[in-house]
Amino acid sequence: MNWYKSLGWVGLIALSTSCDSLFLEPEIPSDQIPSETAIQTAEDAQNLLNASYHETANYLGGQYQTLAELLGDNLRINGSSGNLVQVYNRASDFFNGDVGGHYATAYRAVYRANDIINRADLDVVSDQMVAEARFLRGLAHLELVRLWAQPYGYSADNSHDGIVISNSTDYTLVSRNTVAEVYAFVEEELQFAEANLPASNGFYATSWAAKAALARMYFQMHDYANAATYATDVIENGPFTWNTTDPNERYTLSGNSYDVTMYENVFTVVSTSNIDNRSGFYRGNYNTEAAGPPFLRITNPFGAAVLADANDGRGAWLELTNEGDPNEFYGLNKFNSDVQNNGVFTLTEMYLIAAESFAEEGNTASAVANLNPVMLRAGLSGLSTGDALATIILTAQAQRRIEFMGEGHRTHDLKRLGSDGETISVRGSNWDCDGMVLQFPASEQSDNFNMNPEGGC
Repeated sequence: MNWYKSLGWVGLIALSTSCDSLFLEPEIPSDQIPSETAIQTAEDAQNLLNASYHETANYLGGQYQTLAELLGDNLRINGSSGNLVQVYNRASDFFNGDVGGHYATAYRAVYRANDIINRADLDVVSDQMVAEARFLRGLAHLELVRLWAQPYGYSADNSHDGIVISNSTDYTLVSRNTVAEVYAFVEEELQFAEANLPASNGFYATSWAAKAALARMYFQMHDYANAATYATDVIENGPFTWNTTDPNERYTLSGNSYDVTMYENVFTVVSTSNIDNRSGFYRGNYNTEAAGPPFLRITNPFGAAVLADANDGRGAWLELTNEGDPNEFYGLNKFNSDVQNNGVFTLTEMYLIAAESFAEEGNTASAVANLNPVMLRAGLSGLSTGDALATIILTAQAQRRIEFMGEGHRTHDLKRLGSDGETISVRGSNWDCDGMVLQFPASEQSDNFNMNPEGGC
């Protein structure tokens, strides 16, 4: 008899907006479940799908974003040892527990999605469940390849090592797929999800979430035409609401109800209590109200640049401590409270993807139309169609850096720009130095698996 190890089935169950509680916890089956009897009812199938959502929420609730942010140039650290210091020093090794744990969590989300997809012939597994599982599987592969491999464009044909494409529940150690193969797989998964998911699905994945993920993927691939098309579709045709005055909205919820049409989050990780707190990695590392100084701070030059414009309302996210002293630092306070509503994909990202992509395509009017809502909300003056495309592109990039500080986007932008031919230096090192990708855990070592080079930058 083959056995499926449950690995904990506590998962996300999204309820309608009229319910009092956002989540329920299904009964957790015993640790060992016979594979041929594990899925007997639609509820069993939903629990298994929820288990994939659960792991997705775990790795995208702040841990992935923080690991990515540490590789870039937004942060300075308050410490000299530990797993995150090693990542910051761009010298992660296969003993790093935070890196290895995050990698395992993302692949657990994939494994559970695979289990649903591979049971698609069962009557109790609906077509929508399969589409949701393929969205989660595609999303995990996209985020894994962006952190554990050099970016799209690093080699002319993208034949450099990516990650392992996992589309079964077989744990056999295999060699890494190329980055080209991984992106082709992600594209197929997300396009299937786009075509087969509903437009409305509570906290679960929707066709809009798939479109937002495709916009991010194409943006990373320098396919700016497709990136602009998908981002614009989400902005103009999706049910999401743009708050014209408060960028903090994407981190918070009002009470215990969620109506997707009330917020800008296209796909979100929700935290409602200590039981399902997804934001501990954020708060634990950035909190400016903790007893001691925060472990992660914004670099002094970047912090000073943001605060230099008194009109920029996002300066309120920064706290200058010990001004003028040798130990002066800028704390980031937007994670001081539990992040109840951690938007994985947001209208803010879609606007900024569309702005830069349209500018790259030479469409000044559309670029400015998408950039200005973000700038105006922050209290800044917008650009005009008379501004040069180069100015619009640089401004869009600067707005992305400010809007998403602490959330990991900056590192991926640096890699994207470097792989697109720009000369990019990250804290004194090239954008493609060995340490700009994370090391795989020791469990992946085998004769046919190429570990990433070690040695830092």
